[in-house]
Amino acid sequence: MKQKSHVRRTHYGELNKLVWNYFKQCQSNGIVVNGKHLRDQALKFARQLGLDAFRGSEGWLDAFKRRHQIELKTMTGYPVCYDEDGVFENIEMDQHLQNTQHQNVQFFNNSVASAPEEFASSFFNSLNGFQQQPILPPQQPESAASLIPLRTMINSMISNPTTAPLFMDSAVTGIHNLPSTSNEPQEAPNRPSLTLDEIGSRNQETIQAVLKSCQIKIEDKDVNFALNTLRTYILTTVPDAMGLLVQLQEMLATVTPGIKEKCEQVLSVFWGKPTNFSASGSYRIQANSWVDCYGDCLKSAYCVLAAGNDNECVLHDYQTVFEVAQLDETSGLKVAMRINETTCPVVISEKTSYFTVSDPTYPYTTFDYSYTYSMVGLWTFSYNVTRSCPPDWTMYSRPLSDYCLKLFGNPTTTYKQSQATDYCDDQNATLAGLETIKERDDMTALGRAINLQDARGLVFSGFWVSGVRKSSCSTLAQVATAACNSTKAFELSDKYITNLSGYIWAPSNPDGVSATGPYQDCIMLRTQTNGTTLLGMIDDVQCTYSTGSQFDIHGYVCGKVPGI
Repeated sequence: MKQKSHVRRTHYGELNKLVWNYFKQCQSNGIVVNGKHLRDQALKFARQLGLDAFRGSEGWLDAFKRRHQIELKTMTGYPVCYDEDGVFENIEMDQHLQNTQHQNVQFFNNSVASAPEEFASSFFNSLNGFQQQPILPPQQPESAASLIPLRTMINSMISNPTTAPLFMDSAVTGIHNLPSTSNEPQEAPNRPSLTLDEIGSRNQETIQAVLKSCQIKIEDKDVNFALNTLRTYILTTVPDAMGLLVQLQEMLATVTPGIKEKCEQVLSVFWGKPTNFSASGSYRIQANSWVDCYGDCLKSAYCVLAAGNDNECVLHDYQTVFEVAQLDETSGLKVAMRINETTCPVVISEKTSYFTVSDPTYPYTTFDYSYTYSMVGLWTFSYNVTRSCPPDWTMYSRPLSDYCLKLFGNPTTTYKQSQATDYCDDQNATLAGLETIKERDDMTALGRAINLQDARGLVFSGFWVSGVRKSSCSTLAQVATAACNSTKAFELSDKYITNLSGYIWAPSNPDGVSATGPYQDCIMLRTQTNGTTLLGMIDDVQCTYSTGSQFDIHGYVCGKVPGI
């Protein structure tokens, strides 16, 4: 009797996936790597995954190269399926193919497989997980007529996935009952293997269906095992039925209770942890359970993800987490991230997903972020904040910040300075100043258009702008000092103004201080109707003034930073 090969499961399934993907990327780009490159990359991935015990030894490298049949000189190798139970380390590929009777050597003849061949070889390697429990096929090839019950069974299961049986009677369908759970390998009778040309007239669609079928995971292990068994049978008998199997898997994924752990309340939940984040924006909270943990994240507008388990909970806010690594169940750590789907997806998205944080406090700020799943088992986050002005406001570039301005006014209404201040407050704004000539000219043109509608035909009208006289500049002696010269004598409510180029005083102004004290303490922008040189100049006026025989104050200029 031939002695059985000693087998050992690897504890580094997720790590090996990352290294294999790295190898494939190098292969695709024509880059030749050596063993040191693979070990160095493996150590990097191990740090990201928190595998502190991993040392990247020669033993690990030899096992990894043997498992994937990697030839570094020719940069060739073959994928294997790292299922949740691990991968056998010491079984040679030829021995494995002989035991399972899947001798599809046509898929491995060329040193570099074509895309369809690689899809197919990847699938047949995924049968690695069933080498201890092979499916016993029928002794004789089935006729086309005998395959009709198979299609009927699948269609029946799709139409009623919660009650339809997973297996029909073997005497009718040729599908045998579930194999024994014994650890002893069972010998399968030899049968003809399929070539790539025999996968059907539409082999590309079939291969795509196989690939999608392998991606759909169902938490219920019995159901998942049954579907894997059915997939094996379909692929070796009637590959064109793979599309029906995919439909069945998608239906079962929506009704199987276990899938809820993967997606609850527009969250994607998986084993993993943040590996690159800012501690200042991440905070630990007391939660009674994992459900409470990610529930608190859902309640917070700025929470991007929750991390932890039933015993600990850490929430990460917007712009604080940058990378998340996918781990396996042995880590005991979960991550819950928002998804931009209204229903739970069958397969967790492995493409870029986009999100926008909504905050009513900042109605004109867009807090966008996205995360992208890469081929190295990482989710990478990026953020972008866009601030805009409300409609009908104009944005100007200032040294301290972009700034939004709007002139409010009415030809039949007049305003005191205190009223103007209150109205600006209602707009989450302040009474604005005039930073530049451009700001002054734009606001003057808008004010003059309103003034021209005044039926009284006044020579000019005024519009309140930022500026209230300082108490330290309220006497003639004080006004004569440099500290109270011109605009310096006024306190500006507009705190984003640094350059006073837009404040151009009318001749002999400001003149609102007399021997008895100040009497004109606020500033207005003049809008002449006749286009005189006073157009667009500023003047000091009584703060309580609104209308008179010479001019009215028909409005005010409000300003605020973008985003609010």
